[in-house]
Amino acid sequence: MLRKHVNSMNKKELQDVPLHSWNCITLHLGRRDVDLVIKEEHHMQIFIKYLVYSLCTLDGIRNSAKDLLSQTISTEI
Repeated sequence: MLRKHVNSMNKKELQDVPLHSWNCITLHLGRRDVDLVIKEEHHMQIFIKYLVYSLCTLDGIRNSAKDLLSQTISTEI
């Protein structure tokens, strides 16, 4: 669906759209990509926070936040 078409839709038509681009997230795994659609914004925020925390990431790459976390821990002690 083109952006021009979406922008010209009324509220009733927008509610009938099955999903929006901001409802989608793609996880790049070793051998495949997994596409998820999470319609509730609150649930999407929880899922993204979980991914950031569990992957220990700043930029989407696993363990990219370890150096920053070790620096903040050592300065607090």
